[in-house]
Amino acid sequence: IFAGMDFTLRGDGRGIKHCEYFHLAKGRDMGFNAVLGFFSKLSSGTGEQLLSRQTFRLGQVLHLPEALAFYYAHAGYYITQFFVSLSMPLLVFVWLLVLLSDCEGTFDAFQQCGGSPLSSSAYIMAEFLTQCFSWLVLLFLVANSMPLLAELWMEVNLKGAVTKFVISMLTLSPLMFVFQAKTIGYYIVNEFRYGGASYVATGRGLPTERRPLISKNKAGEYEGLFLDYAKIAYYDGAMLLAGLILVHCAGGQPNANVASHLNFVWLSAGLTVTSWLYAPFVFNPYNFSAQHFMEDMRSLRAFFLAQSGKNWDSWYERTFTTSHHGVQRSMNDIGFFVAVLFLAAWYATLNLKAEAFLTIYSEQEYYHLIHAAILLPPLFASLVWCTLVVMLENTCRCRTIAARNLAHAR
Repeated sequence: IFAGMDFTLRGDGRGIKHCEYFHLAKGRDMGFNAVLGFFSKLSSGTGEQLLSRQTFRLGQVLHLPEALAFYYAHAGYYITQFFVSLSMPLLVFVWLLVLLSDCEGTFDAFQQCGGSPLSSSAYIMAEFLTQCFSWLVLLFLVANSMPLLAELWMEVNLKGAVTKFVISMLTLSPLMFVFQAKTIGYYIVNEFRYGGASYVATGRGLPTERRPLISKNKAGEYEGLFLDYAKIAYYDGAMLLAGLILVHCAGGQPNANVASHLNFVWLSAGLTVTSWLYAPFVFNPYNFSAQHFMEDMRSLRAFFLAQSGKNWDSWYERTFTTSHHGVQRSMNDIGFFVAVLFLAAWYATLNLKAEAFLTIYSEQEYYHLIHAAILLPPLFASLVWCTLVVMLENTCRCRTIAARNLAHAR
C-alpha cells in the first residue's frame, strides 16, 4: 500500500495496472470471530495509514475527482462505519436531553410553558424522528448485501442470487453488519488515539468451532468471547439500552398515536442494542448448549472472583491502560472537550430543574446547600463509593488485588 502511494506521488504519468480475478479457488467459510478479526486488522492498518505523510501529501496533490475516489474507496468506508455506529447513541442522548429539558406541569407557575400539548418536547422530538426514520430503514438493513446479490447475479443467475440473499436475511445477517460497523469504527478511532497497529494473526478456523465465553490460553492469559468484545460493544450496548429505558420513562412516547409513528425508530434502536449485546453469542456455534453454558458460568466466576480478582485486574490493565503512540495531544484534547460539552449540557438541564424546584423554598435557611446537594451526586457519588469501599476493606481486613499491587509499588 505504501509502495503504491510513493509510486503515485512520484508522478510523471506513472500508472499502476490492477488486475482482478473472480475465481481463484482459495476460499473457505469463515466464522463470526474470524471475519471480525480480519476487519479489525484492516481498520487498524487504515488508521495507521491516515496518520502517515504519504496520505497527507496525496491529499495535497490529487485533483478533486481522484481525491474523492481515493477517500471513498479507502479510508472513507471505515470512517463512515464509525459515524454510523456513533449515530444511534448520539440520537438517544439528544432525545433524552430534550425530554428532560421540557417544562413540567407542576412548575407552570415558575416556568414559561406552552399550553398546547403539540408544543411539548416529546411531541416535537417524535415528529422529528418520524421524518428521519421510515420504511427506508429496511433498505439500509439490506444495503450491505447488495454487492453480494449483484456478484451472484453475474456469476450464477438471478434466482440463485435472490435465494442466497433471502437465506442471508433469515440467518440474521443485519445483526452481523451492525456489529461489524461497530468493530470497524472502534479500531480505526482507537488507532487515531493510541496508535501502535501491528500484525494480527487472525487465523482461518472452521466456522463450526465454538469459542468459549472465557478461557485460559497456553500462555496463561484469559481470552474468550466476553473479553474479545467487552470494550468494543458490550459496554456501549448496555449504556444504549439504559438510555432507551430512560427515554421511555421520561415520556418519549406522548400518546398512542405518536408511538405508532416511532415504530421504525424503536426498530433501529432495538436492532442496534440486540446486535451490540447478543450478536457474538448468536453466531457462536453451540453457545446455548446447557453443557457449554455451565462451563462458561464456572469460567466467568473464576475470572472475576478467583485469587481476589487477580485475573480480572491483569486483563483490565492489559486492555484498558493503553500506551499512546498516535495523535496524542490533539485527539485526547478533542475527546476531553466533547466530554465536557455533554457534561455541561446535562448540568444546564439539571440546574434549570433545580432552580424551578427551589423557587418554592427560596426563603429557607439552607437554600444554597440544597441547590449544591442536587448538583453534587453526578460528580461525587463515585468518590463517596470509593471511600466507603476502602473503609469497608480496612474494617473487614480484606484487600483486593488492586490494593495489594498499590502497596507493593509503594
